[in-house]
Amino acid sequence: MKLFKRFSKYLKPYWLIIFGATVCAILKTLLALPIPYMVKLVIDYALDNRRALFFGHSFNPPELLRLVFFVLFSISLTAAVVIYFRVYLTNLFGNKIIMDLRQDLYHHLQRLSLNFYESRPTGRIMSRMLNDIEVAQGIVNGFFINLLMDFTTLFAVAGVLFFMDWKLALIALSIVPLYALAFYKLAPQVKQLSKDVQKKMEDISGDLQEKISGVKVVQSFTAEGAEEKKFTHHLGELYHD
Repeated sequence: MKLFKRFSKYLKPYWLIIFGATVCAILKTLLALPIPYMVKLVIDYALDNRRALFFGHSFNPPELLRLVFFVLFSISLTAAVVIYFRVYLTNLFGNKIIMDLRQDLYHHLQRLSLNFYESRPTGRIMSRMLNDIEVAQGIVNGFFINLLMDFTTLFAVAGVLFFMDWKLALIALSIVPLYALAFYKLAPQVKQLSKDVQKKMEDISGDLQEKISGVKVVQSFTAEGAEEKKFTHHLGELYHD
């Protein structure tokens, strides 16, 4: 909820794009719902060489297979179009928010005191401006769109499962509490790891900016090899910790 409040002012100007992406996400979920039922028809009737009743019409096995193929093909074609627009709108929405975040951050940086800049390497400030904002984009796209789509999928699929066989539905959904528990336990660790990674990225960016700015000094002391080893060591800490 805190995260939503923090991003709410950036979401409001693009509510129409968010609405479109959400509709596409819901449509994608709904399009996938008939697939298990189509498979059930094939297994229960076509493979068993029995006639099937579908929307008030009786179909023999060959007719049923043609019907299932047509339905699945239509679903796949429609889903491809829906997915295209969902991805397009999601990326458009995310990029616009990131642009606004970068503008606000740059506006804020222009008004900070000289003491702030003197106490922090330029590379670290640039890392906050670039890398941290990229992380924010992942949060926006992942949290606000994918989370909504996941919950929609969960409830929609649960409804279909209970319609088909409530006993099997209860068995299948019995793992949901385990998923919630795992998320509750792992979320703080993931959050801390993300902070650690961003901190190391700041250190690497700061060191890189410092060495590039002072490349004449590095080359004058023929210290290229030593600097390469230091940089490799920093990268190793980033990807192995």
